[in-house]
Amino acid sequence: MVRMPPFTSHYYRDHYRPIQWEKYTQVWPLIHSLLPPCIPSMLDLGIGYGWWESFLGEKGIVIPRIVGVDIHEDAIAPRREGIEYSLTPRFHSNERFHFVACWDAYHLLGNMNMEEFPQPNGWLLLSEPRPFTHLLDEIPSQYTVLVDAWVGSTEQSRVLLARKNFP
Repeated sequence: MVRMPPFTSHYYRDHYRPIQWEKYTQVWPLIHSLLPPCIPSMLDLGIGYGWWESFLGEKGIVIPRIVGVDIHEDAIAPRREGIEYSLTPRFHSNERFHFVACWDAYHLLGNMNMEEFPQPNGWLLLSEPRPFTHLLDEIPSQYTVLVDAWVGSTEQSRVLLARKNFP
């Protein structure tokens, strides 16, 4: 059995950034025409170093309010200006967000019902690496899946972009 280094190590920062960036680059042509140029609020579950936020910023997407959730201070250090962080394994909020993202961490959320976080007509982007992609088969019926694709060559992930239906 291969032991992975702790996810908070420099290994992840140095090794996984190009892998994740490749996934973002591959998914962008599939989603960019669906997204508005300004997303008023975003929740990023498993935000890590904020690479997704950096990528969206480079693409000209404006996000005035970003809430990033992760479980350990080392996973988000250094903190980025303009992001409100929550360090917890069991995030809860009564706030509903315009966009909710979870890149390759959905399987780590346990019993968290992250599908409750998007507002009606809000966006939900979920990504899972193999062998956890079966978890994306269970998207609740109140969502319309707009994109279901595989991205990444070094590490493949299945990405879903869904929109929450009005009640």
